[in-house]
Amino acid sequence: MNLDVYCEGDTDKPVAKKVAEACGFHVAGLFSLGGYDPVDRFAARLVASPPTKAPLLLRDVDPTPPNRKGARFQQCGAGVLEKLGLPNRGPRFRFRLARHEIEAWLLADVGAFSRWLGCPKDTVPTEPDALLKPSHTIVELASHRRANRHLRTLLVPRPGHTAKFGPGYESAIIQFAAGPWTVAAARKRSESLDRCLRALREFRVNPDA
Repeated sequence: MNLDVYCEGDTDKPVAKKVAEACGFHVAGLFSLGGYDPVDRFAARLVASPPTKAPLLLRDVDPTPPNRKGARFQQCGAGVLEKLGLPNRGPRFRFRLARHEIEAWLLADVGAFSRWLGCPKDTVPTEPDALLKPSHTIVELASHRRANRHLRTLLVPRPGHTAKFGPGYESAIIQFAAGPWTVAAARKRSESLDRCLRALREFRVNPDA
């Protein structure tokens, strides 16, 4: 079954592709929409007008996004959908959320991540879904003196800079996600990834449900 996949940004694309393929889909199109707001708007359009071609929408939960009045609030996956007035499924599409960021799914493959980054395995969190900002955790782990020196220069902000991420953060994450990261290992430590996989396998069997 062919599947178009839409996600927030380029770092999500190799993860989304591997997840879809692990569920038996052929990824016909893979698109980054440039943030969670465009993903949400696209989801709303799908609810109003069910597509003829099956898409998957994937985005972060993002624990503290602004609401329409500018206030910030703590969210869970169900809270995101409730605030948006959206279901997590509709005829011929699925809307899935990574808790709290797609980086949690990457950290969930502890063995591959520790080998790739060169950090001690016991420093990688064993419950990545509980991290509010797993992307920041990756930067912290890369700051470890035993981490791969080249990856440290990509992932960690330069001294004196106010940036939260290093200059090559996106390219490094894409390289890991497209390379050594595996869905089978990651699902064992990420409940949100495991739920996503189960929902997509159900979708492949019955896309019109």
